This record gives sequence, structure tokens and C-alpha cells, in this order.
Amino acid sequence: MHPHLLHEIGLIRTLHKVIEHEAPLCPFKLEFSAKGADMIEYWDLDTKRHIFRIVQELLNNARKHSQASNVSITITSLSNQILLIYRDDGIGFPSHPIEHSEIGSSGTGIEQMKNRILSLEGKWEIRTDTGSGVYLTVTIPMRKVA
Repeated sequence: MHPHLLHEIGLIRTLHKVIEHEAPLCPFKLEFSAKGADMIEYWDLDTKRHIFRIVQELLNNARKHSQASNVSITITSLSNQILLIYRDDGIGFPSHPIEHSEIGSSGTGIEQMKNRILSLEGKWEIRTDTGSGVYLTVTIPMRKVA
């Protein structure tokens, strides 16, 4: 299932609307930017849906766990790939692997994001530790609509 707005107005405008709606409800300053928005809308709908869900999960995790003052999300179109960068200045979390697998348990959202990224043949790198915030980069090869 994907939000109808992705098809109607595109990923970037949909994300702007989500951020606009979420920002007043967040206990932190929330920034969003997109570079190469014209190219981004050429991506296939499945990729846009996954990116939308990844951003939703990042915001959900930030609200629930980060205790951050500042959160930023940037999406950039670089030649043949998508680059998503998430940063927060919150409390971070231990950098050891997450071993929980029960639905609703800690780490489930991160595992779902990882699965989405891998299903798109993407790569991710997360830098965090207790007390040091979170810095996440996601790189996904572009799949254009034929």
C-alpha cells in the first residue's frame, strides 16, 4: 500500500507535506531538503514508496527515542543513485547489532528500513553510539520508469 499523493504530486511534494504536518508535533526542530527534485520524480513508484516509508520510520524513531533537539533529512539525486541522509543530535543508541526480532520490539523499525533498502539493492551506513546522535546514509541505485 502506498500513499495516493506519491502518484498524484510526487515523492518530494508528498514528503514536504508530511514534514509540514509533523514538524509542529515534534519535540525537535525538523528540517527537510531535496536536491535534484526533478530527477527524483523519474524514479519508479516502488522506489518512491520505499523511500517514503523509510522517512516515516526515521521520523517515528526520532520522536520516540532520539531526545534530539535537531533532526534533518536530505534527499539528493546524484547521477544514477538516490542519496538519503538523516542526522540527529539526540542520545543515539549502542552501536552493537540489534538482535530483537519480535514485532513491536526495539529495533524492528531499523530492521524494516534495512530490508527496504536491501530490496532496492541499496546500501546503508549508520554511525551512532550512546550519547552521540545518529548519522545515517542510504544510497539506492536509480530505477527509472520505462
